[in-house]
Amino acid sequence: MVDYSKWKDFADSDDDSDSEQEERTAAAEAGHRMLTGWLTEAAPAVSKEEIEHLAQFVELQQPELGERDNRSRAKQIVKFLDKRREPRTAPLVAAVAAAQTRNLDVLDPSTKPTAVRVNASLITALNTLCAAKENGGPRKLFELLREYPGGDASKNYARQAYAAAAVDAFNDAMRSRAAAQAPEAPSPRETLPALRAPGATAKADRVRRAEGAGEEVRRRPAAPQQKPPQKQVDGAAQPAEAPKPPPRKPWRKWELVVILVALFSFLLILLGILVTSVMRLRALMDAVQERREAGLGVVDAGAAAAAGGMGAVLDEMGQS
Repeated sequence: MVDYSKWKDFADSDDDSDSEQEERTAAAEAGHRMLTGWLTEAAPAVSKEEIEHLAQFVELQQPELGERDNRSRAKQIVKFLDKRREPRTAPLVAAVAAAQTRNLDVLDPSTKPTAVRVNASLITALNTLCAAKENGGPRKLFELLREYPGGDASKNYARQAYAAAAVDAFNDAMRSRAAAQAPEAPSPRETLPALRAPGATAKADRVRRAEGAGEEVRRRPAAPQQKPPQKQVDGAAQPAEAPKPPPRKPWRKWELVVILVALFSFLLILLGILVTSVMRLRALMDAVQERREAGLGVVDAGAAAAAGGMGAVLDEMGQS
């Protein structure tokens, strides 16, 4: 269980009162009881020995004072897993999935801090087990985290992506088995589905939605084809004739007469305009011709008068 007694007082004092030691022990015991209760509730078929073994591993994830995660407990975690068998992941992932549905805000203020610590330890333990399985074991995992603090494994471990991927896979398996309604299928809390690598959740969701859409289309019943109504002929059913389109409405005589009269009137109007235009053009041409003839007569008279005047001048010059 979580060893709260190793957290020394911040004050420079060598003695601790018995009441303070008993209070820390009581808090640790309360956390242990809550942890084993959550594990048993999530995996009721798991034995008490395995629940206790898993609880000890979970309590080992509590980080050192001032540390952000359990990397400071790497030596203890590796030693625990080397000397003892590795805990099963199925009860742990079931407990984490169930813890995500708990509303910690409704808990008693004195119980809520313990529940928060237990929940964080469960997620950290699941994240450690899944990361160790994907990276070759706990020893190689912590060596990789130490040598490459900025690598992908370190980033996924820090944001607990390994635990998130395992919980997503577990929830998907529970939904699939609930939809299939197979009573002979084993309980999802007893078997762990294939772990999903961090970052594969979005891709798996897209594939699952596409498969669900295709299944829905396949299950959708085909629209029944409508058969033409049948009629009874001599006691036997005969297919009814298809309805004929309505006949085209014929032209009426008076409609044709009106159209012809309108067309004839239009032609008469055009003919009148043409005749009027020709007559105006003819009158214009006659007027131009008259003006031209009148102009030529005036010119001839002027020429004769000029010729007479010149003759008189010549005669006077001859006499002189």
